[in-house]
Amino acid sequence: GRPLVAPHTDVGVVTLLHFDGGEGACAVLQRANGGGWVDVSVPANQKNQKMKLGPVFVVNAADVLSDLTDGVIKSTLHRVMPVRPPHVKKGKNRHCLAFFMGMDPSLELEMPGSDKKITFEEWRRQRIKHAQDILRRDVAST
Repeated sequence: GRPLVAPHTDVGVVTLLHFDGGEGACAVLQRANGGGWVDVSVPANQKNQKMKLGPVFVVNAADVLSDLTDGVIKSTLHRVMPVRPPHVKKGKNRHCLAFFMGMDPSLELEMPGSDKKITFEEWRRQRIKHAQDILRRDVAST
């Protein structure tokens, strides 16, 4: 099937995804895994559970963190896919709140392998332009 949100990485430092206790889902978060995709398991808070779960978070490493660590911490490639009947779960709807953590735009970064400093804002602009160039090239080749 076609993704609801196309495969991508996030631009900032990390992304925190907070899921509420609903078990109903019409979409599933997937992460890349060795050339394929795996569902990110997010447990539901069910009333009859013996052990109540606290808040559930998914943490995705983002691009600037990957660049600052010279790839030691890799950006999380992920997408959102629709759930097709009969796999759609019924019950209280599940909601997700995303918090994208970046840096102060004027913060000067020292990237591994470069003796030049670059502000986070300039790094971010270059990263977004690079992604747009790739997208334009891919669209033009189809």
